[in-house]
Formats: sequence, C-alpha cells, structure tokens
Amino acid sequence: MMDSTLGTEEQVLLMATLKFANLAEIKSVDQVHKLFKSFIVQKIQKSEVDAFKNDQTELRNWLDLLMKQEGRRNTQLLKKVDKLLSNTAYAELGIENGVIGIKKFKFPGVQSCYAYAVALLIDRNKALTPFLRRCAAPECGIYFLAKKKRGGKPNYCCEEHKDAAQNAQNLKRVNKYYGKL
Repeated sequence: MMDSTLGTEEQVLLMATLKFANLAEIKSVDQVHKLFKSFIVQKIQKSEVDAFKNDQTELRNWLDLLMKQEGRRNTQLLKKVDKLLSNTAYAELGIENGVIGIKKFKFPGVQSCYAYAVALLIDRNKALTPFLRRCAAPECGIYFLAKKKRGGKPNYCCEEHKDAAQNAQNLKRVNKYYGKL
C-alpha cells in the first residue's frame, strides 16, 4: 500500500527501509549501501557490517512496536526518532505540479534513513501504521505494507504463504478429527 500523501522519494526510502529490515543476513556493506545509496551523503566504511546488524535489530524492534500500536504512544521511540531526524536529516525542496514538497532527501547514514521512514509510518497525517504488517508464515516473517488496514486474521505477504497456512490448518483439523475416531 503506497499512500498518495507520500512523495516518490518517501516511497523509495520506505521500501528501502523495509527491505533492510527484511534482509535475512547482512553480509557486506555494499549490500546495505545499494538500498540507501541515493539518500546517504557520507561514504559508508567497510567495517560497519556489525553496526548495520545492530541497526537492523533496532529497526525491527521499532516496526514490531508500531504493529502492536505501542509505537505511536511510546515516548522513548518518538524521542529517539525525533532526535535522529533533527540532528541528521537534510532535504532539498521544490515545487512540483504547483505543490511545494521535498525533491531529495540526504542523510549522513543508514540510521537516519530508517528513522525518517519510521517517522513516516508514525505520522498521524499519513496514517500508514495500520498498513504495516509482518508475514505470519513461519518461514517468512517479512515486513510489508498491505493494501488494507489490519483486521483480525493473520496476514501474509503473498498468496502462496496464505495458501500454505490454510493447507496446514486444514491438515491439522483433519488429523485432530480422525484422531478422535
């Protein structure tokens, strides 16, 4: 789900942030740099792989908080995101289709990139938090933005995972039924 209130740069940054959160394993600086290269001003040092792993853990924790609806009310999270943004985010403004907006973002590092993306999710005016999901398939667990707001049923990133979960549930129900006979 991409909200029309997001600019193109914001959409790209939000998708890069979710891809960063979803990386199964961070193997190199280049792997992370490819995701955020158009947003980062400073050159990323080759020794930062461990720092990226810590950043990814922090980001995942923030996203989990948001999905539990605790993130919007979590003062510590809000203060941390606010501090990262006020100290590190730079924007190039411009007018597009008669509307002023941000044309380009520049950040000194990955942490400030994902802090801005989380701020977009938290922003009440954008109302994106209810669309943030994590795939309920045990072998998956990726973060994604859904087309519809959260409901009571588990969420899956694709039809394949939804079908596999339904098949497993059906098999469990059949085994339980025949186990009683």
